[in-house]
Amino acid sequence: MDEGPAVNENNHSTMSFDRMRTMLTRAAEIRESEQQQIFDALDEIHARLQPVESLGAVRKRLSELPDRTEVSVLAERLDEALAKLEAQDTAITALSRSVDGMVDKLAKPFAQLDGLLDGVSGRFEGVAGRMDGLEDKLANIHKRID
Repeated sequence: MDEGPAVNENNHSTMSFDRMRTMLTRAAEIRESEQQQIFDALDEIHARLQPVESLGAVRKRLSELPDRTEVSVLAERLDEALAKLEAQDTAITALSRSVDGMVDKLAKPFAQLDGLLDGVSGRFEGVAGRMDGLEDKLANIHKRID
């Protein structure tokens, strides 16, 4: 009967071992579940931070833009350039009107000159005809002299 307490003690240590293994298994399952929850939470945080990261890129681009002082200087230069262009446009318009006025003023004298040149041309044709006639007469004079 001496074996009774040893079996009982062995049985007791097996039960303790099984209970510890069950507790460790349960603890491992809980830890795995907690880790999965942490990973899921990190994924959600990462997904929510994506727009913030894109805002960082926008912020960087905005920081590269000129500040108000630079923009106002550029706007002032642009206004000056536009004023010069408007002045040049006004001058060109005035010059165009002046040239149009000259064309209108010169149209009548040029038309008169054209008429006069037509008259001179007609007279030269008449002179050419007379020269031809004179040439014929000179040719006939040679025949008469002979």
